[in-house]
Amino acid sequence: MLIRNQNQYCTLNRINNTPKSNNYKTYIPIPQDRLSFTGTIIKRINSKDEIKKILDLFYDSLVYNLEPNKTQSKFLRKIDRFISMLPFSISSKQPNSITEVIEKENKLIGGYSMSINPLKSSAHLGFITLAPEYIRTKAGIEALKKLGKRIYENANANNVKELTWTTNSKNKNINNLLKRLGAEKVKEIALGEAEYKISINDLGKKLYNLV
Repeated sequence: MLIRNQNQYCTLNRINNTPKSNNYKTYIPIPQDRLSFTGTIIKRINSKDEIKKILDLFYDSLVYNLEPNKTQSKFLRKIDRFISMLPFSISSKQPNSITEVIEKENKLIGGYSMSINPLKSSAHLGFITLAPEYIRTKAGIEALKKLGKRIYENANANNVKELTWTTNSKNKNINNLLKRLGAEKVKEIALGEAEYKISINDLGKKLYNLV
């Protein structure tokens, strides 16, 4: 199995004097904008089908990065995909989560999902991913920068002070990005995984200085 079941913030922020069915605060990202490369847009997603598509892309990217020579039957791969992506699927559907994707001509390039904990003014990044064909390409680098800036902007808009996330030591692309951002390793977990954190102010400064 590729992914351990990560603990993600799922604290729901009740709003007083609202109907029971609508008494959770929904975290709305700032208005959409366009990437620097033509024909590419970034947008928020909410539907189960859209979330499944980005999670499938996330899984394929993980296999490409972490286990490029892995061979499985279709049945075992389906089971592995379901179990590995389950915690991310649950987290992405919570009302305190923001999930956005980058598309070009209706084709997914990448995306991210983060869960906001209003009680701690913090957020946990569930995942950030690129389609395998965009990894180590100029367009992929542009997409990662844009996703990073969207994470910063949406965290800032929701009064988040600190961002945390977990990554595997085998995921060299993400780990190189962590080094460039100056993220602090909080703790070692297991199976080569570690948790990192960075203040939103520091994240913003680093992102806008990336070349």
